[in-house]
This record gives sequence, structure tokens and C-alpha cells, in this order.
Amino acid sequence: MLAKPAAQGGFSLVEVLIAGLVLAVGALGMMSLQITSINNVASAQNRTQAVFLMNDMANRMRHNKAAAADGRYITDAGSGGARVTDCELAGCSGEALAQHDIWEWHGVIIGADMGFGPLVPGLPEGNGAIVENADGSFMITVSWQEQARNKAQGRFERREVSQRLYL
Repeated sequence: MLAKPAAQGGFSLVEVLIAGLVLAVGALGMMSLQITSINNVASAQNRTQAVFLMNDMANRMRHNKAAAADGRYITDAGSGGARVTDCELAGCSGEALAQHDIWEWHGVIIGADMGFGPLVPGLPEGNGAIVENADGSFMITVSWQEQARNKAQGRFERREVSQRLYL
């Protein structure tokens, strides 16, 4: 009498290959999720820094209301004001303080070495502008550039945050 064949033990090669394929697809999905998460964190960090800088300038203008009302804080994107050394150690005029505030604000936006501590990384291609509206309020805008969301290679989009300030 012939012996009955023993039941198969273990996995076949096809089953192992399919399991490896499923594992590889899952790992690629996790890597894609991680890259998307990193990009979203960078975008949120830039937006948070822009909002902080916008509020910083609003507070500077509230502190120096007379110069702000005279239009001393009006600046277009990229103009940097002038450093006034007196303002750091002693009091200075409202106009000089406004020029110093604009210089410092633009320097922090672009990440320039301001000479007063560790270098703060600026916004990528950052800019700041302050314009006066017809109703006497001011529009403070901070803009920057970041990678496009549609993942187009080398494509960047301009982002901005704005705040209306009433003195």
C-alpha cells in the first residue's frame, strides 16, 4: 500500500512574494505620508512666522502712534528703512524710531544678520509692505514663497498674510 502524502507545511514562494509586495506598497504609502507631513509642517511654520512678524509691526506702530499717523511706517515690499543706533541705547524721535523699526522688521523677514544675536531664519523670498488705506487704517502684509502643493517640479507659489490696523 502506498503511503498518503504528508500535508504541506510552510508557505509557498508565491505567497511570500505577494506578502512582500503588499508590505512594499504599504511602506511607500507611509513614506509619501511622511513627506507630505514634513511639507505641511514647513508651510505652517512659515505662516506662523509671517503672522508673528505682522503682529510685531502692528505693535510697533501702536507704540509709535504719532509717527504712524504721519505715514512714517509706510513702506513697499523690499524697502528696508535705516538703522538708527540711538534707538537701541537711548531715546530717539518718532520718525527715527519708525525708520529703525522698518529696518529691523525687514531684516528679520529676510533673515539678515542684524548684529544683535543669533541669526533668525527668515521667510523664503520674504517681503513686507505697509500701505495706508483711504479710511486712515494701515494694511500690513508679509509675503513669502513656498513649493506648490500640486508637487510640480520646481514650481513655487507666493503666499501672504495681511492685517488691517486701526490706530
